[in-house]
Amino acid sequence: MSLLWVKNKDGAWVDHALDNDFVAIGPDATISLVAPDARGSHTGTLLVRSGDTHGLDRWLLICRPGSRTRVNGVRLPIGVRVLVDRDAIDVGDCDAIDVGDCDAVALGDRDATALGNRQVLFFSSEQLAQVLPFPGKDDHTSCIRCKLPLESGTPAVRCPAPECGFWHHQSDDQSCWTYTAACASCGHPTAFDADFQWSPWEL
Repeated sequence: MSLLWVKNKDGAWVDHALDNDFVAIGPDATISLVAPDARGSHTGTLLVRSGDTHGLDRWLLICRPGSRTRVNGVRLPIGVRVLVDRDAIDVGDCDAIDVGDCDAVALGDRDATALGNRQVLFFSSEQLAQVLPFPGKDDHTSCIRCKLPLESGTPAVRCPAPECGFWHHQSDDQSCWTYTAACASCGHPTAFDADFQWSPWEL
């Protein structure tokens, strides 16, 4: 599950899981849930889940074209941008937006959002490892470690590292994910109690 890193009043970074399909960020960095059929006006920026791609969240950031929202210091002239790992988002002074009348920006891992008071939020698509039924794909997919096929519904773990994402078997009979201390592809820790590998504290 994707998340937002938000700095609280004590200056500590706190992660907020994006467990709703619509999330509004206010100009004071407040985060609130939005009903799917909401058509009212929202002050700030709206995050919208655009779908789950084989275990990976994909999010949209919605803003008005011509607003002060910036990504990596660059304004969004048409209000649309696909965001990638660690992009910085500066919302600036936010205008009221209508859920049904605005453009979209797709969020990527570790995207940062700075509001009018220069507070910064980071969007992160990094997820903690969990066993899930393999969703299946149209093409043939094999476990990255044992190279055997992954069947739809098979217990498996998708590497949480945004730059990786390879699937591993994980059951009593095939514990490919936890076979060693690291992902077979990228070296991400395989312990289920491992914490996030990146946070804004590193900046």
